Formats: sequence, structure tokens, C-alpha cells
Amino acid sequence: MFFTIAPYIEALLAFFTITLISSLISAFSYRYCYALIQHFSGASRAAAIFIYALLAPVVGLWSTTLLVFPSLSTLIIPEHCHDGVCSSHSPSVALHSVIGGGFAILSTLIIITLILTFYFNLQRYQQQLTTLDKLSNVVSDTNYKIIDNPTLVAWNAGLWRTKIFISQGLKSALTTDELNVVVAHEVCHGFQHDNLRKLILLWLSKVWLTNKAQLRYDFNLACEQACDLYAANEVSSSTQVINTIEKYAGLAKEPTITNSYAKQNTTQTNQKSAVHGYDGEEVRQRINFLNHPIKQSNKSITLMIVCGLLFSQVVIFTMIYHLGLDHFWLS
Repeated sequence: MFFTIAPYIEALLAFFTITLISSLISAFSYRYCYALIQHFSGASRAAAIFIYALLAPVVGLWSTTLLVFPSLSTLIIPEHCHDGVCSSHSPSVALHSVIGGGFAILSTLIIITLILTFYFNLQRYQQQLTTLDKLSNVVSDTNYKIIDNPTLVAWNAGLWRTKIFISQGLKSALTTDELNVVVAHEVCHGFQHDNLRKLILLWLSKVWLTNKAQLRYDFNLACEQACDLYAANEVSSSTQVINTIEKYAGLAKEPTITNSYAKQNTTQTNQKSAVHGYDGEEVRQRINFLNHPIKQSNKSITLMIVCGLLFSQVVIFTMIYHLGLDHFWLS
């Protein structure tokens, strides 16, 4: 008995397959593309990295649209006939193909699992944020809340409408001017929606076989450098920001100070303290960036890279996927 999978399953299969392959290409070519933007300003570099990570699902969505609506892809798909059909047509996955049917079922289960996992993670994150909000104290005439904890930690929590939390330990260790630097830094993370972008980046890179950690590190560093520069503009002193970073970096090395609470929150919520560097190298790069800020970026390079990768992958994947289903192992 021969019958085809419902059109929406076919579209889901196409999207999953193309997005997966495109993600692997992005992973292996990341270092080469990053070399072209590594001298951008912090904000521009973070935006470029984020857009690069978004390429795979955009390619998958665009290619799937061209496959579902074949009249839009007449310039991409070469003319061909099979089973008496020579006009524009969508590729069809037949269930009598064991490979095609099995791959479609597997892809559907994986996508459903990812969606459910993402949803439950968001629910858990919201519960953590609610608990944190209840345990914190509002400070009058400020835009942050105090957590009664001796550790040195400050972070911007939330995905859209964010809130700033600062531990009592950090507040006590910093002067008023240094605290203003930290708050300005965290405000920047909020209006840049860095937490939301980091979460999206985390999930988009889960299928990367290589350069996954490097991608996240580069994006985090770019966000930190952008917010360091913002804080310097707010307090009108890059020296003050540098002194704050160096002071915290020194305090964090003291054996009497424990940062387990900060690290736990960084891992669970994908967020980062304003002055808590991953290591000495990151602190050095942040300070060097403040001493020699890059305020202008050649955005035309980013545009050329993105458009080149996007159009080439859409054309190649649409053509190969369609012809592959028509003539190879799925139909």
C-alpha cells in the first residue's frame, strides 16, 4: 500500500534536515567567519555572531518554503520529469520508503522533544526567577535588588523585562562609584536583551559538533565588552570601569571568597556577573578593549558574509533536497 506523509510532516522533515546540515556547516566554518569580524566593536561583533548562529534555521525555513511552494523555485530547480509530471511540483516523501518514513518519524520525535525540553526549561527558569525575586530586597531610589548573600555576584535576570540583582557581599566590597559601574553594565545587558540572545544561541548551537564552546565564549565576551563600554560612557570614565573590573578580579581570587553561588546561577540561567570574568584572559581582553575601544565596524563585510552564506545554502539545499527526493532514496 502506497501513501504519502501529510504535507506538514514533509515540511517538518525538510526543515529539520536542512537546518541540521546547515548547522553543521556553520559549526565547521565558524572560525573562518569569525576571523573577519574579530576586530568589530563589541556590540557589532555580538550582533554578527548572533546572526551567524541564526543562519541555519533561516536557511531551513526559506528552503522549506521554496520546496512547499514550487512555483517560487522555478529558477533554482532544473526542469525535469518523473512519473509523467513535468510541471512545478513539491517533492513527496513516501511511507513505503523505509528510510524516508523512519527518518520522518525520528525527525518529528526529535523536534517535539526539543520543544518540550525548551518549554520545561523556561518554566523552571521562571520559577527560579520568582523565588529569587521573593528573597531579594528592594533598595529605595535604585533600579536593582539586594540578595542577602556574602558572595560577590551581580547579574541581570530575565529574558525580556529583566531585573538587576546584586549580592550584599558585592555591595559591601565596592564603593558607590564602583557600584554605579556595575549597575550601568547590567542595565546594558537588559536593553540589549543579552540573556534572551544567549538562550537562543545556546539552543541553536546544541547540534554543533565543533566550535560550540568557542561560539558561546566569543558571544559572551562581545556582550561584556559592549556593556563595559556602555558603562564607561555612563560614568564618563573608562578608567573607573577598568579599576572596578580589576578590583573584583582580585577579590575573586581570595581564598576566603566563594563564588559557587555565582557560578551556579551562571550555569543554570546562562547569565554572567558584570565583573566576573571566566578567566584572566577574558579580564585582560575586556580591559584592553576599554583602553583601545573600537567604535566603528565595517558592517558591509557582515552583510556580504551573511547574504553570501544565506543565498548559496538556500539555493544548494533547495535543489539537492528536491532532486534527492525525486530520484534517490526517499521516494
